[in-house]
Amino acid sequence: IGDVIHVNESTRLTVTQLTVVNGLINGITASGNSQMTISNNIILENKENGILLSAHSTTTVVGNTIFANLGHGISIQYPLIGTSPSATIKNNLTYANAEHGIFGYDFSSVTITNNTLASNGIDGVSLKNDTGRSYTVWNNIAAFNQESGVVFWAQPADPEVLRYNLSHGNGFADWNVGFPDWPPPTNLTVDPQFVSADAGDFHLGTGSPAIGAGDPTLLDPDGSHSDMGAYGGPGACGL
Repeated sequence: IGDVIHVNESTRLTVTQLTVVNGLINGITASGNSQMTISNNIILENKENGILLSAHSTTTVVGNTIFANLGHGISIQYPLIGTSPSATIKNNLTYANAEHGIFGYDFSSVTITNNTLASNGIDGVSLKNDTGRSYTVWNNIAAFNQESGVVFWAQPADPEVLRYNLSHGNGFADWNVGFPDWPPPTNLTVDPQFVSADAGDFHLGTGSPAIGAGDPTLLDPDGSHSDMGAYGGPGACGL
C-alpha cells in the first residue's frame, strides 16, 4: 500500500531500532484499533509523513529521529467522526521535514512532551484544538521552523496545556496563538543554543537557557530539574 510499515485493526506491536526510509507514502502508519509503541527508530525520506496515526489507534511515539520526510514528521489525523486516535509523543527529534514537525488535525487526546522540533518547512507543532480534544504541550523546543513554532487553532480554555516550552527563531511567529497574555509565563522565547543546528546536532550547548528550565515535575535521568527538548525529562536517555 505504499507505507514501509502499516499496522491495522486490533494489532499490538512494538516497532523499535529500525531505519524506516523511502516509503512511497508514509514511513509508519498506525490505524484501525492498533495499539503500538514506536520507539528509537530513524525515520527519513518517506514520500509523505514519517509517522501517521489515524482511526482508533492508541500509540506511544518515543525516542525517534524523524527527518527529511516530504510531509509531516508526525501526523495525527483521521477526519471521520468517532474514529479519532490518541497518542503520547515524547523525546523525539523531528527536523527538516517539508511540512510540520507534529501536526494534529483530528484526535481524541495527545500528549506532546520533551520533543525538539526544528527547521521544519511549516510549523514545529500545529494542533486543531477545538472542543472535544484533550491535549498537553510541555517541555518542548520549537526552533528555526519556516513558519511558526507552536500553533493552536483555537484559544485553549486552560493555559496549563502549554507549559515550559521554548520557541525561538521561527520565520513567522514563535507563538502563533493570537490571544492576550499568551504564551503563559513558564514558556521561553530565547535561543536554545543547540550545539550545531546546521550540522543536525540539537543537543543543548553549555549555557543553554533550556538546561534545567523544564517542568519541575519532570526530572532528567540524573535526578536534576528537567531540560527542555528531546534530550531532557525522564526519557532523555532513549534518543
